[in-house]
Amino acid sequence: MENEVTLLYTDEVLNTVYRIYAKHQGKNDVPFISLQDFRAMFEEQQTALYQQQIEDIHRILDDPDNRFDK
Repeated sequence: MENEVTLLYTDEVLNTVYRIYAKHQGKNDVPFISLQDFRAMFEEQQTALYQQQIEDIHRILDDPDNRFDK
């Protein structure tokens, strides 16, 4: 079952990351996508990272051999 995730980020963060991406693409003479398309990719990536972190936390908390209180 897949849970819906709401991401919170500012336009400043998105613009900063987009500029880094565009600079990298430009240095390598590779075309880059629009900011709007980048936003969709950014949200997908951030969602995947968030979901992985949640899975990692569950794995740590559910495994009695991986307790913080040891």
